[in-house]
Amino acid sequence: YSDDLGVTWKLGGGLRYDFDGGPSPNDLSNENQVVELSNGDLYMSIRINSGDVNNRGASWSTDGGITWSDMVLVPELTTPAVHGSIIRLNDDVILFAAPNNRFDKLRRGLTVWVSYDDAQTWTTQRTLFFGWSAYSDMTVVGPDTVLVTYNRGFTGGNIISNTASFPDARTEAALARVNLKWLESTD
Repeated sequence: YSDDLGVTWKLGGGLRYDFDGGPSPNDLSNENQVVELSNGDLYMSIRINSGDVNNRGASWSTDGGITWSDMVLVPELTTPAVHGSIIRLNDDVILFAAPNNRFDKLRRGLTVWVSYDDAQTWTTQRTLFFGWSAYSDMTVVGPDTVLVTYNRGFTGGNIISNTASFPDARTEAALARVNLKWLESTD
């Protein structure tokens, strides 16, 4: 983390594990992203690397990322085990983007969720792409507007491995410009 606009960097903390090998609420967590909340606390959105869980995990830090709470499931964020991106859009809105699939581990339906209460709940969602999709990232490009880049497409082959575990080969990178008005629209 940096407290001086990136001039210097320090190593923060991470999720705690049972070093004796026992089960921990933080097991199977990886590929996380962090966003600052309005009160200065940090929220970590966490991939849960399990074929049995189709949700994101979350953890909070109240000391600048030195220590973190144990991971909990976020029931509204119905994603398979995949990287997702999180960003603060403005003072009142946080966005999360990832494939949306509550039924199985296939990566499809790239969706953006909206939180108006510092990631306590995710009350709005819109799907950007209904087909096969995967990793995403976002950047704010204007008032209430983000660019979302993500993997999408399917060729019937597999660029990752040749197993049934990954039948959803991503073939191209996509870019979408999204604003809050569209996300909140029911059209």
